[in-house]
Amino acid sequence: MLGIWSIAKHTLAQCMRMKLAAAFIVLLTAALIALPAQITGDGTLAGQIRAFLAYGTGISLGLLSLMTVFVGASLVSNDIRTRQIFTVAVKPVAKWQYILGRWIGLVLFNAILLALGCAAIYLAASHLRSRASTDLGPVTLPDRRTVETEVFAARREIKPQPIDVDAALARRVMELRNSGKYETAVTGWMDRTGLNRLEAELRLIDQLRLQVAAKLQSIAPSRRMWWRFTDIEVAGREIKLNATILTAIDEAGVIRFLTPERFACRLWRRSPISVNGFDGRVSGIDRHAIAVSFPEQSAARQRLSGLSAGDKAELSIKPVLQVTYLLTPGDSSALPDGKLRAWWRAHDGESPGIQWTPLPDITHQKTSISLSSGLIGEKGELRFGILNDSPSSIEVLMRDVSLLYNVDTFENNFVRASVLMLCQLAYLSAVSILAGSFVSFPVACLMCFVLGPFSLARNFLVTAANIDIGGDVDAMTWLAHYIFKPFYVLLPDFAKTMPGDRLVDGMDISWAFVGNTAASDVLIRAGFALLAACLILHRRELARVQV
Repeated sequence: MLGIWSIAKHTLAQCMRMKLAAAFIVLLTAALIALPAQITGDGTLAGQIRAFLAYGTGISLGLLSLMTVFVGASLVSNDIRTRQIFTVAVKPVAKWQYILGRWIGLVLFNAILLALGCAAIYLAASHLRSRASTDLGPVTLPDRRTVETEVFAARREIKPQPIDVDAALARRVMELRNSGKYETAVTGWMDRTGLNRLEAELRLIDQLRLQVAAKLQSIAPSRRMWWRFTDIEVAGREIKLNATILTAIDEAGVIRFLTPERFACRLWRRSPISVNGFDGRVSGIDRHAIAVSFPEQSAARQRLSGLSAGDKAELSIKPVLQVTYLLTPGDSSALPDGKLRAWWRAHDGESPGIQWTPLPDITHQKTSISLSSGLIGEKGELRFGILNDSPSSIEVLMRDVSLLYNVDTFENNFVRASVLMLCQLAYLSAVSILAGSFVSFPVACLMCFVLGPFSLARNFLVTAANIDIGGDVDAMTWLAHYIFKPFYVLLPDFAKTMPGDRLVDGMDISWAFVGNTAASDVLIRAGFALLAACLILHRRELARVQV
């Protein structure tokens, strides 16, 4: 182990002295400095931060990957070319220790640069987060809410309980049988297609299944549809704030507070809030002030009556979650003014929850509704419903409905994203060292660059190579199928493990996913590359005896 660590320290110092590495460091620094000023996204603060996170992590990982390939390919190949490896060969250091030490040193160098780059990205994103205006003007409260609850978050997505298509299909078939239309429909399929009765019945059942599924995912005028989410475990403490009272509680039971924008953006009308331990509801909200109302018989009215303007009170709110959906009008021409009118409501199945509230008039694109996690019942359930108040039906597909709830902080999620990027760099370090162990520096770089596109297109190649060998296929297709199999096992799925998209959407990167990636890409794939490098270097003739 002492020999491995000595070579690792020497490799780390050697990488820091390389002009090639210094050039990449300068490029990375310049890119991270210039990005915040150049990227505007869609004009909103949330769009700018999302674009910066996507480009910042992408450019950092891209530049570090290029540097890793060049530096890793040069370490072993240049030692052999310049005969520096002879100084190692005469020492009590095995060749596998030399390879492993080189890899550890390169990974440590990547870890240092990646830590500095990710720290710069986080600080720049935090600076953008504190901005009060964008190119389009002051930051609005909905924009601030998106930043705080959808970008600087670590959310998990769950789908609602599936609809029972089979039960509805059975009822539909029974209706057709009782009315005598089932036999007529089967006969029609047989006459039109020339199929036998069994095949015609299967075709009819498939068509009825599609019709039933479409009906179950469509809200008729003046009707409502409910979705049920279960097994919700929201993480995160209550958000507390010592706020200044603007106006004391009045006869209607309303008290107003001065609040910062980051606190106000997590609230909406009728959302639950606690004042000095008394439960109330938000009755008014703007960027820097909120109004809280209490029921007529609430003990809070008497207890809070002693507070006056200028006094402090403790406000407490539950973490925020979002329900996302996509609405599609069944007949847009039936809408008199082109607007879709609908209402939404949420509760836990036992308490009343939020009353029916107007739904935003947004169609054909994903939309989210913010809710308080206090609406979740003791059993971890939430029911969300939409009431159609338009003359046209509304299509809401099950795949477009989901619940996003916070499970961790953005900072912890960003750390896990950095570990994912380090796993990719560790794999590239092993591959570049493997290539440099048996070919020259230019050829080793070319080999590594060829593997990059294959890793990014791994899913497509898996699908393309997944053919039925037992069928009638030509020799080249059969050969390609078996040639790609080893690549499928040895190549990581970079498109899946790149963390940029998850960070942009504020989605949680679990430690389980990071652990699986580290086990498959670092322990197995990188380990196999290092083992191959050790075997090649052990059998390679480093010097030729001349007589």
